[in-house]
Amino acid sequence: MARHFSDQRLWRHWVVGLAGCLACAALLGCQGRFPAENVPKMKWLVLPFDQPLSMRDTPRAIRGWWFGARTVRQNPRAGVLLAETITRAMAQLDFVNLFSSIDLKYYFADKRDLLGDAYPHLDDDEVFELLDGVPRIEYAKELGADKLLSGRVYRDYLGENRTIHWWWSVVQIECNITDVHTGEVEWSRRYDMRKQFSSQNRLQEEIAGLLVRDLKKEYFLPLARR
Repeated sequence: MARHFSDQRLWRHWVVGLAGCLACAALLGCQGRFPAENVPKMKWLVLPFDQPLSMRDTPRAIRGWWFGARTVRQNPRAGVLLAETITRAMAQLDFVNLFSSIDLKYYFADKRDLLGDAYPHLDDDEVFELLDGVPRIEYAKELGADKLLSGRVYRDYLGENRTIHWWWSVVQIECNITDVHTGEVEWSRRYDMRKQFSSQNRLQEEIAGLLVRDLKKEYFLPLARR
């Protein structure tokens, strides 16, 4: 009889302990869950990042001398590719409404055609310069976006030592979020990454992943908790 009551007490203690653990797990789960349903509905536009002219004018250069001589290969389309990479990364957030990269390609193709018809004496490079000279926020307004994500590529190259053929990639960017209606820059962050035996595209993908992580924590979460 005494053993029977002892077993019952052990069973009750076990049930109470299990219930407590389940309650704690549920509470922690609620606290750790991202409140996506509370994020305000906004239309996001990611535009190609600005970049130094040298990336287009001098995509390949030799720098240094003797054992320190290296070949530097810059990507002439670094700003465009970075915007597309960030767009793909942000598309993983189901609460973000994005203009797709395909939509933007058609949009700017129409712009080029209109400028070419209006100014037939201009070549392709001159048309590009006209489009590039328009403030980014004007495109965002015309498309009806609420938030504009843009920025600048400072460095984006693959370097190779010309003596021992050791190679590496470097990507350094600045990213800004601008409210289209007010023109106010709401969030800004710099990313600087250098890795041995890695491609520029791989570094862009890693930076895009860090950017989305930081946006979720520093930008979207405060909005969801208001």
